[in-house]
Amino acid sequence: MPQTLLGFDFGRLRIGVAAGNTVTRTAEALAIVDAEPLAQRWKAIAALVEQWRPDVLVVGRPAVPEDDDAAGTDDAQAPGAAREGSARQGAGAARSASNVRETAARCERFARQLSGRFRLPVELVDESGSSLEAEAVLAARGRRGADDAEAAAIILRQYLSHC
Repeated sequence: MPQTLLGFDFGRLRIGVAAGNTVTRTAEALAIVDAEPLAQRWKAIAALVEQWRPDVLVVGRPAVPEDDDAAGTDDAQAPGAAREGSARQGAGAARSASNVRETAARCERFARQLSGRFRLPVELVDESGSSLEAEAVLAARGRRGADDAEAAAIILRQYLSHC
């Protein structure tokens, strides 16, 4: 059965939105919604849901590192300065993993809010690399600027390729 989808690239400042469908398996960038203030965010998203009447909502979420120790290194055999550099790299990787987990949690919360507000199923999709790919797509088109909506389209295309 054909389905219409709305995809979201959730960010702290902006939310990219894209529309797609399961018949053509295509997705197009639609809009960029300001994440704050909340009332305006939800009003803008509600207008898009009303306009497109999606069957499913798709939210990009970063892949979460499974193991905190995986980011570290084996410092036991590293001599002096190398050990210090490795410790710094391990601390940076731990901070990075923590940031990814925080971002993933925010994306999951946004997905729950979408589901609750619009009573629609929400699918989470690994968004890894979508912003970089969106930048490349826009650069190839000779465009610069906000890539959030294009990132949402990439997330939606990824979902469509697996359903």
